[in-house]
Amino acid sequence: RLKDLERDSLTEKECVKEKLNLLHEFLQTEIKNQLCDLETKLHKEELSEEGYLAKVKS
Repeated sequence: RLKDLERDSLTEKECVKEKLNLLHEFLQTEIKNQLCDLETKLHKEELSEEGYLAKVKS
């Protein structure tokens, strides 16, 4: 998509604005994915910690 922007007849300001929008969308998606991964890891650690504590208590 960035290459398409370079070929479009946009002003420099419009081109920069479009690039920033694309970058923002990409980063937003990337951050959401990373948060989901971290939440999954945290959930697994909590479950394993609960299992460990249950074994220790019994």
